[in-house]
Amino acid sequence: MGVKIQDRENDHRAGSRSGPAAPDHRAGSSSGVRVSSCHRSAVLDNRGSALVLALAALALTAVLAVSLLQVANNRWLAGKRAENKLVARYLAEAGLERAVAEVRRDVAWTPPLGVAQEVAPGREYRYDFWQWDGSSRVFRLTSTGLVAGRPLFSIAAEFKPSFTPGALSYLLLAGDSITVEGLGLKVSLPPLIDIPSFIDLEGRVHAGNTITLRHLIEENDFLRALATVIAGTGLADISGPPRVAAASTDRNDPGDFRGFTPLQVEEAGTVARPLVNLDYYRQAAKDFGTYYQGNKTIYTVAGRDSLVFVEGNARVYSIWRNSLVLVASGDVVLHDLTFSGTRRLTVLAGGNIEATNLGGTIEGVWVAGGTISGLNLSRFRGAMLARTIDLHGGLQGIYDAGIVNGITPGLYFEGSGPLAVAGWTEKSQPPGQ
Repeated sequence: MGVKIQDRENDHRAGSRSGPAAPDHRAGSSSGVRVSSCHRSAVLDNRGSALVLALAALALTAVLAVSLLQVANNRWLAGKRAENKLVARYLAEAGLERAVAEVRRDVAWTPPLGVAQEVAPGREYRYDFWQWDGSSRVFRLTSTGLVAGRPLFSIAAEFKPSFTPGALSYLLLAGDSITVEGLGLKVSLPPLIDIPSFIDLEGRVHAGNTITLRHLIEENDFLRALATVIAGTGLADISGPPRVAAASTDRNDPGDFRGFTPLQVEEAGTVARPLVNLDYYRQAAKDFGTYYQGNKTIYTVAGRDSLVFVEGNARVYSIWRNSLVLVASGDVVLHDLTFSGTRRLTVLAGGNIEATNLGGTIEGVWVAGGTISGLNLSRFRGAMLARTIDLHGGLQGIYDAGIVNGITPGLYFEGSGPLAVAGWTEKSQPPGQ
């Protein structure tokens, strides 16, 4: 027994293959440590790669998200800019529409330049340019729309008033009656004598009641015989019947001295007389003309073209070298304005206008709240408007639209007839600022 046991021990020690070898705890322990370490290293390597990939994917996603947000924000901003610019355009158009409406109500209206007009909170328009062009008879303006105080769109435009037929399309217009009396002689010996004591009216004539054009030699045999004698000497011509061009319904042959109808009335509807806007001219005279408080006698006029406002009655004796726009709240008296050639004289009176012995040719517009009366007015180009017109000594009158329309837009007031204002016409679109 002892031997066998010893043999088995020897066999075991020799590493015999006949039996299983006892495990070497030290060797086995060392091998196990090496296997576990490799496995753990592989796992850690895999985890690191996955983290890098995850971070890269997250960064890419972030970049894409930021890019998409940036694109969306840019589109939103572009849309907002386009929306604001469109709103600004509508605001600029609102300014133009208001200007047209204001001028239709009062042609003397002027906008406050550079002052923003609020339509809604943060929505405004302003006028940057305003001009009345008397030669082409158009208003020019620039209207700018503002959003949140920023000027984003401007429109330059123009529009034009028209009067169809307004009171200012007549040579003579009276709410009551018109009377013109002339001797019936045409005496012309310049420069000593140049008196058109005949009646020759080229233009429309209208009165609410009667129009009387009368040659005195038609009613007096002595005057007719005297006129015939004078005409035979070559110093004067018998002028023939009064002539009204394009106004009377019964026109006479100018060569027929005997066939004369003393009463000629235009067949037309009622035409309202214009009302002088004294406040407009009062302020204008204070700003860039001459203003007088109380009655005033005027002998000379300073400046080439002058505006004078008299708070009361005015008397004028001489305007040798000057053009004059005279406005008075009361009466105006013009006496012995002797000159050669042509003078521009516009008279607007709240009361009456009385004129005596005016030499040369007068151009302008006369408007009286009462009566225009005159003796030897000579030649007149433009328009006369009053309640009653009573002229003696003859008149050579010519309606001149250029003179009437070129005086000033302030002449076109309420009561001047149907006022039509064309809608604005866009001339340009300056880029938004």
